[in-house]
Amino acid sequence: MTALSERVALTLKEAADLTPFSVDTLDRATKATDPQSFPPPLRAKRDSKGRRIVLARDLSAWLDSLPDA
Repeated sequence: MTALSERVALTLKEAADLTPFSVDTLDRATKATDPQSFPPPLRAKRDSKGRRIVLARDLSAWLDSLPDA
């Protein structure tokens, strides 16, 4: 994922464009608390406009933690 390594932070839409997951799935992951659920928790913050954003390193770690299908 070259585009992911070039970014520091992404909106959920940008993250969805770089992954096989929808904005809705990523949104649920940012609200999840149970690591055994799907999607598992994904760390997110709010930007100055109130949008939920994820750091590229957190998204990469989250993707690496997912079980292989």
